[in-house]
Order: sequence, then C-alpha cells, then structure tokens
Amino acid sequence: MIPRNNLTDDISEETEEISIDDLVPKLVQEEKEQSKTAENTEKKITKKIHEELLLLPPLLPFKFGNGLFIQYISNTPGVDDKVGILEVGLYIGLTSLGLYFISVLATYFKNYMDGLQGAQRDFFGKFKKPVNYVHFIVFNIQVLLLIALFLYCCFQYALVSHDDPKSPNYVKNSVFTFSMVVSSMMFFSVLVGIIILVYLKYKTPRHEPDMSTVTSISGEVTPGMQLMPLGLANLMINLYVLQPPESETDSKVFLADLALFEGSLTMLLFSLLSIGKISMLVALRDGYLDYDEKKALRILQIFQYITLSFQLLGFIVMFGHSLVVYSMDWKCPQNLLIACLVVSTVIMTVSAAGAVMFTILYCLNRRRQAQ
Repeated sequence: MIPRNNLTDDISEETEEISIDDLVPKLVQEEKEQSKTAENTEKKITKKIHEELLLLPPLLPFKFGNGLFIQYISNTPGVDDKVGILEVGLYIGLTSLGLYFISVLATYFKNYMDGLQGAQRDFFGKFKKPVNYVHFIVFNIQVLLLIALFLYCCFQYALVSHDDPKSPNYVKNSVFTFSMVVSSMMFFSVLVGIIILVYLKYKTPRHEPDMSTVTSISGEVTPGMQLMPLGLANLMINLYVLQPPESETDSKVFLADLALFEGSLTMLLFSLLSIGKISMLVALRDGYLDYDEKKALRILQIFQYITLSFQLLGFIVMFGHSLVVYSMDWKCPQNLLIACLVVSTVIMTVSAAGAVMFTILYCLNRRRQAQ
C-alpha cells in the first residue's frame, strides 16, 4: 500500500510539469499550423477553380454553332437578310469553331506534358496559361455575341418584314426564327447562370475547406441526361435551316418547327451543363457543399428534368403529326417526313423501354426492402 504523503508528492510533481505558461504557446502554435494548413488548402482550391474556369465548355457547342454556319451558307446576305442577322450568326459560329480547336490544343498540351519531366515540362508548361486565357476570352466573346443577337432580334421583331423581299427590313422567316430561338435559349441560360452564381458567390460558407472534396466532385456536374445526342440534335436543327421554300410544304405541316424545337431544347440542356460546371466550382470555393448550395444545384437539376419532359412531349407530338401527314397525304418533303418519323419513333421506343425497366427495378427494390 502506497503511503499517503508519497502519493501527494507524486501528484504535485505531475501538476508542476503541466504548467499554464508551457501550455499556451503550444496551443498558439497548433492554431497557427491549422490556420496555415487551411490557408494552403484554400489556395489549392482557388487555383483548381481558376484552372477549371479557364477551360469552360462552350455555351454554344460547335455542332450547334455549325447550324449558324449552314444558315449563313444556305442564304444570301443582303437578299434573304437585309438587317445583318446572318453576319452576327456567322461570328457566333466562328467563336464555337475557335473554342473547339482551342479545347483540342489544350487537351493535347495536357496529354503531352504528362509524359515530360524536369526542364522540358517547365518549358512547355509556359504555353499552357496563354492557351487557357485565349479560351476564356473567346468564351466571353461568344456570350456577348449571343446576348447581342438576342437583343437585336428583340429590337427588330416589330420592324422586320417576312413577306416583302423589296422591303429594307426584309428577313427570311426561317432565318429570323432560327436566330431568335438560338439566341433566346442562350440568353436564358446566361440569365439562370448569373442568378445561381450571384447567390452562391455571396453566400457565407459554413464549413472548413477540404481539397479532397474538390478533387472528387469538381469533375461531376449536373447529370448529363439527354434524349438526343449532339449529332442528332444538329440534324434536327439542319432540317429546319435547310427546309425547302414554303410553296413545297402544306401550310398544315409544322414538322420543321418541331425539329427546331427539339434541337433547341437539346442545345439548352448542353448549355445548362456549362452553367452547372461553373456553379459547381463556385459552390466548392470553400471545399464543401452545404445544404443551401446543394439546394441551388438541385434546382438546376430539376429544371433540366423539366426540359427533358417537354422534349419527350415534343417527340410524342412529332410522332403523331408525322402519322397524320402521311395518312392525309399532305404536301411535305419526303426527307423531312421520314427523318422526323424515324427519330421520334426511336426516341419514344427507347423512352418507353427505359420507363418500364425503371418501374420493374423500383418494384423489385421495394419488395426487397419489405422483406
């Protein structure tokens, strides 16, 4: 048994070893190290976000910008358009082409530098930043041109003439409609993006930064679910751009308009992916997605699903209208009728099969949970 006086001496010795004067500097040092770690993490996050922003996907994908090229080639400026809409569309198409080749060049640099080391890697790394900045500048030029085209179309809406080729404000109906639809879709995407970005930018972060979260999430944007691939959507848009004169089509046939509607919705969905990419990066500026940020991004996802629903509804209307045109023998270009009938049939079949499969999996999952 330990004597009481010896036990008291041991406790007093241990108490003397843990002094307040020694403990305070240690806590201050730990706090400084934590602050320095958090600061370094924030710098890494800011650098990664900056790199991602410099290589944003184009607001108007190249295959849709190609539609503006075809519109310019298939019409005569000064004859089919006397107010300059075709020229603005051409410049927008050129920005899409430029962004495509800049992205290819940036990808080449990235893949090539992965195999280099030392001085060679440092030398070629100097070219990476200028390429990224050129990409960012061209991207902003494209956004400004799309906004300018939308505002110009709105200004000319009550002034243009579609029936009198001799009028100084004459614009072919298909040229004006296509330009108005494309620019309005892009303007709406920009508006939605600005609202979400302003909210996320000035919202107070709630969590400490975590670089691993940025690395794992920044590559995943809102779901890229599409009813049509880009190439097929480009085909639908070209069916509208290259439609024959109105005299060769019955006035009751609106398949070309439906094709433009479907292609434009796909264009809107891809533009929302670009907006989602930016929004995700801004939300991750603190390295974490809190409840409010997830809610804002979720709203963007819900809007995508609503757009997909309208697109599916449009294909149902296209399928039914194609059957009516065929059965009533209305005057309609055969390539337009066949393309719309085939595309709408395939999309509806795949959508129906997907819905059935989802219902079966959902029922099986509910039964498994019940057991």
